[in-house]
Formats: sequence, C-alpha cells, structure tokens
Amino acid sequence: MMIQVLALVLGTALSTPFAIENTTVHVGNGEILENTTVVIADGKIKYIGKEKALQVAKRIDGTGKVLTPGFIEVNCPMGLVEVSSVDHTVDTRSGDNPMSPGFKAAEGFNPNSVRIPLAREGGVTRIQITSKGGIIAGQGFFADMTGTMQSRPNLKKPSVYSGSAGNWAIETAGGSRGAYWMKLGQLFADARYYQKNKKRMESGEHKDLITSAIHLAAMRPLLMGQAPLMLAVDRASDILRALEFAKAQKLRLVILGGAEAGLVADAIRAAKVPVIVKPSLQQPGSFSSLASRDDSAAILAAKGVDVIISAGGWFLEVHRLRQEAGIAVANGLSYKNAMRSITSLPARIFGLGKKTGSIENGKLADLVLWSADPFENQTVAEQVWIAGEPQSLETRQKSLAKRYLKASPTSKTADK
Repeated sequence: MMIQVLALVLGTALSTPFAIENTTVHVGNGEILENTTVVIADGKIKYIGKEKALQVAKRIDGTGKVLTPGFIEVNCPMGLVEVSSVDHTVDTRSGDNPMSPGFKAAEGFNPNSVRIPLAREGGVTRIQITSKGGIIAGQGFFADMTGTMQSRPNLKKPSVYSGSAGNWAIETAGGSRGAYWMKLGQLFADARYYQKNKKRMESGEHKDLITSAIHLAAMRPLLMGQAPLMLAVDRASDILRALEFAKAQKLRLVILGGAEAGLVADAIRAAKVPVIVKPSLQQPGSFSSLASRDDSAAILAAKGVDVIISAGGWFLEVHRLRQEAGIAVANGLSYKNAMRSITSLPARIFGLGKKTGSIENGKLADLVLWSADPFENQTVAEQVWIAGEPQSLETRQKSLAKRYLKASPTSKTADK
C-alpha cells in the first residue's frame, strides 16, 4: 500500500524525483531514523520511510552516511563583508545613528560572496543576515546559500531586529546602564507615539523624537510581535533587566551571547526567552562575562531554556557551525539538543519552521548528506541540496589548494 501511495505522489511530480536510500536520518527534532529512504521532488520532501523508492530517475546510496536538515545560522553579516579592513566592502552599519531600526543591511547582500560556498561546505543552507553596531542596529532577513541572484533576501518582512546592551552600546548611550535603558525606553515610547499619531505627524505636527520618523515607522513589526528583538547582552543583571524591559514592552526577546545566562536560567525559562550562544567563546572575556562557562549551553538546556548555537557574529566562521555544536556536546549538551539548536529550533523561532529546519513531508528539501557524524571534525559534507537543487561544494580555498599544491617539475626535482 505504501509503495502504491509513493508511486502516486511521484507520478504527479513536476520535476525529476530522486531518492536517498538506506541512510541514517536526523530529522532535526531529536528523532533519528535508521536505514531510511527519503524521496525529493519539486524541491520538497515527498516521502520518508523504509520502502524502496519507485519511479525515481536517480538513487543515492546513503549506506553508512548521515542525512540532516541544512543547518541554519541566525547571526551573521554574510554577503555584507568581504575584507573587513576595506571600508567599501563592509555594509553592516547605517552610519553614526545608533538607533536605526529601519536600516536593512541585507540590501547590500552580495550573493557572489566567496564566503557563501564555504558556508555550504559546512552544511549551512540558510543564514539570517543581521545588522551590526547599534543600540538598535537594524533589521535582519534570511537568505539561502545557493549563491544565485534569486537568493537575495525578501526585504518586505524582517525576521529579526538586532540590538545590543553591551559595553559599546552603553558607551554610546552616555556611558552608563541607566542612560542606556532610558534611551531604549524613549525609543519605544516614541515609536508607539508615532504609530498612534502617524497621520498627524505626516501632516506636519512637530514633536521632538529620539530618531527619525523612518526608523520609528519601521518598528511596527517589532511592536506587533511579528519579529523578535535579538539583544546582545552578557552580564546576569543586564539579562534580568532585558527580561523586564521585554515584558513591559510586550516584545518577543531573544538573548544573544548570554555569557552569564546560566546564573539566571530560571528567570529566562520562565520568560520563555531563547538564548543564542557561541560555545567556543563561552569563557570570561570582560567584566560582563566573568561567570561565563564552557558548559553554558548544557546548563541552560537542562533548565528548559531553548538554546540556539551560532558560529556567526563578526568572525564570519559560519562554516564552523557544526563544530560549535560539537563543542557544546563535548561540554555536556545532549546530541539531540545540539542538532535541534542548528536546525528546527532556529527555524521555529525566526519564522521558518513551516518550510524548513527539519526533514518532514512537505518541507523544502534543504538537506546535507554527510560521510559520518557531522559533529566530528573529520566528517565531510558529500552532497548538499537547497530546495531540492544540488549545490556545488567547490570553494575558493579548494581551488587555491589545487592550484598551489599541484606539483611542478621544479618542485619534484627539489623534493628528490
């Protein structure tokens, strides 16, 4: 009966279906399926089960290999920075205005960035492109890692607003935490006033505002709870203040960094606020992160906090996302939670959950076939698909290696 149903589904496919057979499937929600067949057609997952696929043009033997959802990075200026020391290749900031919620850094996204193939090689298929450098730095949007002009993000609906309560933001606000929270509160008060009195303001009514009308108008999705505020904050007391602020403003909050989040994990869980961590940076690095610990992700998860793992930030090390997850596992986070933290969990929290982030029927076929356990350094991605389309795994680094490691007659003579 199952074979008949599968044949019927494939018989209606508009594109050539293919099957990955006899593989270990990490669904993305913690479930693992052994010796499983996954069928893809029309860019989507059409079948998951034990039956051998019928009527497929291509079969891929997954024996001894691991199939995972494409990994999702939630905090990265991918395509906005090529050479950080060359200003005209950096498109992450709106300028000198630290309150720029209307800024869309993703307008500068370059799908031809040489860093995109490297991300694909690391199993990353979608990235949330975020603004940097402000109390509210701007809006974030998702882009796929196909490296085509069609991968440019849809700028109509932001997936996140980036902000910071870190030391730089505090200095910008006037040098104290009190000044920072006062200015952030004024920003939201002005935004609500503008939304309520938009027609009068546009008609010429004057009111001193903390930032321009274009930025206040752009805050509507944030005020309506349609997109979260991702706030970089490390010190435990600052995290508690951020939770209070979000509750008072009725905001969806996501904590970024959270170096001392383990100290206030109960409060974070009670507020149902996710935390984004970069496990390789979970060590004390300032007076705001003295209580940071290597096992921070494990501590938070054990308390019931949703933990997302990131390799992003300024360092553009997105290809290391799976290694960051592996570091978290080595420091006590369960394998199940580590896999969720880079697949289904970020998809759900940032609005992609209905279309990707897990291997389920009807979802986009964002898939990676690994030679073995993807959290092991020696494992490699053998094939990557984005929306069912196979992707090149050639990178600039590989091209250079082939070019310069190719033995010349001179080098062969020298070796002798």
